[in-house]
Amino acid sequence: MNWPWISRLAYTDMRAERDRLLTLVERLTEREYRLARREAGLPEREPQERPAPIPWDSELEGACQAWGATAGAQQKLARERLASGWSRERVLAALLPDDGDET
Repeated sequence: MNWPWISRLAYTDMRAERDRLLTLVERLTEREYRLARREAGLPEREPQERPAPIPWDSELEGACQAWGATAGAQQKLARERLASGWSRERVLAALLPDDGDET
């Protein structure tokens, strides 16, 4: 079968139009889904799953409180480190102040 030759510009325009229509269909489908859920007495969107809680214990809390006025900032930093994959021992070691050798 011989396909007709078309210009690159026409092909690009056709693909842009296709993408625009696909986006429109996706938005309309989402809207129809939300309306059907609302008519059924459900919330418009599915509830999102909460992330797993970050393990926290009194030892970590005490290490943060040892910083005094900056305890809140240290606690936030420790929670961010735990969430990013640091081990509990590594976070605890980072929180404890270094005892410099004063010999």
